[in-house]
Amino acid sequence: MKAAASPAELYHRARRAQWIAKAQLKARAARASLELDVHPTARVHAGAVLSIAHGTHNRMTIGPACRIEEGVVLVLNGGTVELGPRVEIRRNTVLHVDGHLSMAGDNILSWGCTIHCGERVDVDEFAGASEYVTIADSRHFHTDEERFFYHNAATDPVRIGRNVWLAAKATVLPGSDIGDCAVVGCNSVVSGAVTKATLVAGAPARPIRSTLPAPLVRPA
Repeated sequence: MKAAASPAELYHRARRAQWIAKAQLKARAARASLELDVHPTARVHAGAVLSIAHGTHNRMTIGPACRIEEGVVLVLNGGTVELGPRVEIRRNTVLHVDGHLSMAGDNILSWGCTIHCGERVDVDEFAGASEYVTIADSRHFHTDEERFFYHNAATDPVRIGRNVWLAAKATVLPGSDIGDCAVVGCNSVVSGAVTKATLVAGAPARPIRSTLPAPLVRPA
């Protein structure tokens, strides 16, 4: 016989259902579509804010045992968000998605992180970000003196490898490809490729040392 749900589980189940219903209402109000798949074990705080652009088609999957905390802001502008199992998104993080954002599982985005996904951002399993990290696959640029730079945008996909650690206030720029087991130091700025199992630091980030004991490092 199946065990009865605990009071805590009943509470989280009700809060999850409330958030899903509110999300669908927001989509209808925006005359947008939202394909929403939230696993029964996921926990989404009622204070997690969802914004949906008018007339867009969006898809969001929240996998098993995910946790989305109060104050998280999810901005969907016609994009796809795929959160694998045990993804934890902490307070005041912002996901701004026009493209395809994928987090494979066992990922943490700590307090106050920001992801701008205009085309594609892939975060492999065990990769995580400390406080106030920014990941952006898009940029704005000037064309002439009269045109607002914000109206010009270009994208270049970003990949964050397996078991990567992005330390506090690091910035990952468009086109970056960070190899498995790499570390990006505090306040560092990454643009381009980072070799597997390498600590990089600085602005722009430069290689410092290996992140693994030498016998454990394998050729890429």
